[in-house]
Amino acid sequence: MSLKIYDVDPTLLRWVLMGGFEEEDHHAVPNPFTWLPELIWMLFRRAATQLDGFAHVTELVQQHAMFFMDFYESSNPLELELPGVLNDMSSIEKLVVVRCLRMDKVVPAIRNYVSETLGEYFVEPPLYALETVVDELSYDPSVPIILVLSPGADPHAELDRVAELRGMAQSKLFKLSRGQGQDVPACEMMDTGTKEGHWVFLQNCHLYADFMPRLSRMIEDYSDAAAKERLHRNYRLWLTSLPSDVFPFAILQNGVKLVQEPPKGLKSNLLQSYLSDPVADAEFFNGADMPEAWQKLLFGLNSV
Repeated sequence: MSLKIYDVDPTLLRWVLMGGFEEEDHHAVPNPFTWLPELIWMLFRRAATQLDGFAHVTELVQQHAMFFMDFYESSNPLELELPGVLNDMSSIEKLVVVRCLRMDKVVPAIRNYVSETLGEYFVEPPLYALETVVDELSYDPSVPIILVLSPGADPHAELDRVAELRGMAQSKLFKLSRGQGQDVPACEMMDTGTKEGHWVFLQNCHLYADFMPRLSRMIEDYSDAAAKERLHRNYRLWLTSLPSDVFPFAILQNGVKLVQEPPKGLKSNLLQSYLSDPVADAEFFNGADMPEAWQKLLFGLNSV
């Protein structure tokens, strides 16, 4: 979106992403610095010959050698202001300098670019909200919901909460941890769920490779137009798995993927706390005899 709004040169964008293309240069200026890796100097030479506006970049590097050495060695190079005419470049052109000198900072630099051009909203990770996904998929119960597991994140409690809100808890939520010999119970749960409108939660699918092809075929069968008509509108299939080669591509392609990562930063952590149980429960939040003092205490504890 940002690239279209600001009409970014596609050649410049490809260069930032790919680092230019190889070319023979028999008259190339040799690397004048012992501290600068040859690969980085080569990237500057490529930029000088392949990009408009960068013809003198190697000369500028030599002219401001101390700055570029600091930039190369800094733990926070993006906080440094480029010297001379380099600082007059557009934000996307400055990414070329970062791409040449600090490949490890390209992603943060792109994030800064998006934040500057579109706003902070577009770089903040969305809060993990299963109820939103359920609402968006209300039109099609045949679509599986895949919860990709990550360290420090547990979707089980959140799923229980959403099931309670949607009236699908207890007897209407079938849970099964995948393992040897569990294929028959899993199929029975799915069959009952499609007919009676239950939620089926199959956990740790990465642990049972033999069942995955059969599961993929069952989900594909449910996707048929005639089969969809027979699906109960309240049916949902939830799957959890670590990233794994045994997980069928067809399920990934046809399902909705969610990755629950631990929130990063103070703001995201606080928002996640305020939007999770028990704080998000209105009865819990407003149920104290001294609500004002209770809520202040609650906010204070969540901030610790």
